[in-house]
Amino acid sequence: MTDIEMVTIEPAQENAAAFAVWCLARDAHVQTVSAGGFLVPLDWYPGIPVELLYGAYVDGYLFDRPEPQPVVAEPPTVRLKAETTAKSPATRKRNPRTRKAPQE
Repeated sequence: MTDIEMVTIEPAQENAAAFAVWCLARDAHVQTVSAGGFLVPLDWYPGIPVELLYGAYVDGYLFDRPEPQPVVAEPPTVRLKAETTAKSPATRKRNPRTRKAPQE
């Protein structure tokens, strides 16, 4: 006997009947594990229509609607110094102690 990994799916109330019909259309026997939960082979999970999973709990986690494109958050930019377009030549700082007295 081979061990089959199973996943527990509790479809939303409005999708429960359609999910049961989908399960019965499969070859293997699907078990119920609670009043509204099904024990489904893990191999079937990628083939379950997304519409049947909206609002469902999959292994205790609420199914989130997948985004068509991944959302990439850009890290915040922090400016430490004022940026210039051209490099300015290095300047030498004056030493205030070596100031010459004004000539008259």
